[in-house]
Amino acid sequence: MLLLVALMLAVSVPLQEAVIYWNYHIALPESMAAFEEVSRSLEDTAFSTMKVLLGDTGTGGLILNLLVVGVAAGFAEELFFRGCFQRLLVTGGVNVHLAIWAVAACFSALHLQFFGFVPRMLLGAYFGYLLLWTGSIWVPVTAHVLNNMIFVFTAWLHVRSNGIDALTNDPSMWSLWPTLGSAAATGAVLYAMWRLRQSAEHSGDTA
Repeated sequence: MLLLVALMLAVSVPLQEAVIYWNYHIALPESMAAFEEVSRSLEDTAFSTMKVLLGDTGTGGLILNLLVVGVAAGFAEELFFRGCFQRLLVTGGVNVHLAIWAVAACFSALHLQFFGFVPRMLLGAYFGYLLLWTGSIWVPVTAHVLNNMIFVFTAWLHVRSNGIDALTNDPSMWSLWPTLGSAAATGAVLYAMWRLRQSAEHSGDTA
């Protein structure tokens, strides 16, 4: 399962970028102009904070950000949202799929970034299903930590090569065919994860 988690991180990048791009550029009606202004302001504030964290292009800065943004944040968020919140809902009688998506929505909403809500919710649901499929909190923790660490490392390389001003808040998008290929590969890996869980359950029943 951990190998599939690593594979997922690799193949899903273009698909993730497409969802991020769509959500960031979503058009809201005129009646929601005030909400959009506040939301854009929160996005800018969060990005400014991230630029401060990623501004140190030294090796020490990279290690610190990997530990704080990658390990500490990923571990703490999974322990709270999937390890505690999701388990409480499921053990309390809530349908497991409803619990996964409810927790994922809360996980995304608490980041206070509307124009990143959908991709973050999908990521949270993915972590939730990893917990369901494996029964171990360490699998979503590993996936979350790896996801954050890859972001930190790639951003560090980008800033180190091009300067902090090259880091922008406007997401880019891959071309059509890589994105479609990524969607197909992501679906295949998710199916492989589900099948692995089914095989493990069947083996347990047989034993």
